[in-house]
Amino acid sequence: MHIRLEDLDPETKKKILQLLNQETMESTAVMQVPDKKKMEDTEVMRDDEKKEKLRARDSAWGLALLGALLVVLVAFYIGAMIARNGMAWRSQAIAQARQAYTALVQPVSAQAPQQVRPQLPALQIYSPVENARIHSSTLAVNGRTEPGTAIRLKTAWAGEVPLTPDHAGNFSYSLALPLQPVKEISIIATNGGGSTTKTIHLDDPAVQIPQTYYQVTSPYGHYQNTSADLNSFLNRFRLPRKYEKNIFDCSDSSAMLQWALTISGFKASIVTGPCPWDKTLGEHAWVIVHTIDHTVAVEATALTKRGFLQELFSWSTPGVIYSNNPYAANYYGGYTKEFPDIYAATRTYGSIKEWEWWAGEWGFK
Repeated sequence: MHIRLEDLDPETKKKILQLLNQETMESTAVMQVPDKKKMEDTEVMRDDEKKEKLRARDSAWGLALLGALLVVLVAFYIGAMIARNGMAWRSQAIAQARQAYTALVQPVSAQAPQQVRPQLPALQIYSPVENARIHSSTLAVNGRTEPGTAIRLKTAWAGEVPLTPDHAGNFSYSLALPLQPVKEISIIATNGGGSTTKTIHLDDPAVQIPQTYYQVTSPYGHYQNTSADLNSFLNRFRLPRKYEKNIFDCSDSSAMLQWALTISGFKASIVTGPCPWDKTLGEHAWVIVHTIDHTVAVEATALTKRGFLQELFSWSTPGVIYSNNPYAANYYGGYTKEFPDIYAATRTYGSIKEWEWWAGEWGFK
């Protein structure tokens, strides 16, 4: 059964309308609840965004303030350094000005003289030159230094030898060379400033001589340096081979005889000069023995190996040049060079080639 609203009385109709309006309002309120919650969520999100923005802004301000503070500190440090340097420069300038003023107003006689540190002495070596070839048993040492400078010559065999320069600083010295090869010498100049040293290397042909040439024990015995002992020695001594030109000739024979005589106790020299019996034959070598009672010339080639009959019928001392020899004057006074040892002979001739008797099978091993 359907009743229309128009058919109802006004009072009933009013109540019905009020009821309907009340239900509508409650339905609307119920529907609006979710919208209100949504709005609350939105508000919370907006609050979070605002807080995030505030934090970001605060961080940016903090970084900006920190950067500004660092800039201020750097600027302050630079300013302080500039100020300090400026003060130091100003203090230095004031000190220099005061020093200059003191020097100006001070009498010249009151100024203390400045001490000049001495320099190392100058040193010039004129001879020998670097890698000079040795040509004798002595070496000329010449040079120049500053006046008042002390000069010393240093060698491996004699240590240090003081030299005496003249008033101009020139010095000269004749250095006796040893019975051993010479490799170098040093000259030292010394003054208050220190020392200047110059070492000169030398080219010594004697470097090829055996190191213990005169230090070996004589296999021929030991003798007194007398003419009687010399006769006894020569009557027993023989050279190890026959004469052979350019192989074992007068220079080799004389060198070996001088060596044998020296290590046996005699004072013997090698001498060279025109051939005593025929000057047209060129240069010849023999031996001079200076005994305590005589000077004896010995022809070394006469001591080369001889036959048995020659030995048996020889009534004179082998090799000795007696006064009745027709060439005695040439043997005793005709030589032009005398060498007390093989080192002097080798250095004078510039080579060991003429004197190396030990190179054969009879020599040193």
